[in-house]
Amino acid sequence: MFKSVRAKFYRALRQEPQLLPPASRLLLAVSGGQDSQCMARLCVAAARRWRWELAIAHCDHRWRQDSSANAEFVAQQAVELGLPFFLATANTVVNSEAMAREWRYRVLAEIAQKHQFAYVVTGHTLSDQAETVLYNLIRGTGSEGLAGIAPRRPLADGVHLVRPLLKISREETGGFCRERGIPIWWDGTNDDLAYRRNHLRAHVVPYLREYFNSQVESAIAQTAELLAADSEYLATAAAQAFTALTVNSFPLQLLQSALLELPLALQRRVVRLFLQTAMADGGTYAQVESVRVLLPQARGRTPPLIQGLWAEVRGDRLFWGQEVYGEKDEAT
Repeated sequence: MFKSVRAKFYRALRQEPQLLPPASRLLLAVSGGQDSQCMARLCVAAARRWRWELAIAHCDHRWRQDSSANAEFVAQQAVELGLPFFLATANTVVNSEAMAREWRYRVLAEIAQKHQFAYVVTGHTLSDQAETVLYNLIRGTGSEGLAGIAPRRPLADGVHLVRPLLKISREETGGFCRERGIPIWWDGTNDDLAYRRNHLRAHVVPYLREYFNSQVESAIAQTAELLAADSEYLATAAAQAFTALTVNSFPLQLLQSALLELPLALQRRVVRLFLQTAMADGGTYAQVESVRVLLPQARGRTPPLIQGLWAEVRGDRLFWGQEVYGEKDEAT
């Protein structure tokens, strides 16, 4: 198990040289669980070959009564590995997974920037990838969501978030830790079915593995990898099309007839870019479609997409309309 896990880790580094380049400073985000413990040991083993400088960071959300003991455990692991240790403790207890994740990445980015680490490394695995894709599929996301967890993405100015274990399953990280005698800290929230993702982990994925595909995690992760490449290509094509169709920037106007001629996949993506100029998230599927169905019309407008703001088509132009001080105005 140890040799196969290490081989997969090294293969990922060789196949994607920009994932964690040589001579880099890496901040290892360690929770104390088997995935992050495996990640930390693999990075320590590879540090001399890749000439990395390493440190460990731990985020204490203060969710659990044992969170302080958990932090002390990780600090001791850093001592045993001979690595600098940084601890971030939440001032207030956050009440959702999303808020906790946002706080965690924010403070990790702050530590990395303050101490000049170019990369924050996490222990997300193949199993996390499969669960993420399934979760996004159930929620009804598009290809971006089905592309799953990116191996590398910008986290803050000068800092990237990297997940080098996305080819390694949770079963393999557990076997690695047991074989090497690596201690792990068990997070009881992993068994708490109040968290919806835990249902996928405890019930859905095992069911799919038993009755549909014994390698279901690998199969889902492979699909996510293919969709990620497709999504990246379409995003680039949509950005180019958006630029080409923009006939006026302030206020924004797009060429309606040319937008209508695009393939459906690009139409939707260009409309999302249009919506992002007023709506940070690019709108929902229903909002994108409410704009797209306007395109064949010579004149029309959507229902309000956000308060006092709608999209309108007129005279071969797609533009924003808005209500100003109770009176309807056209953002033309």
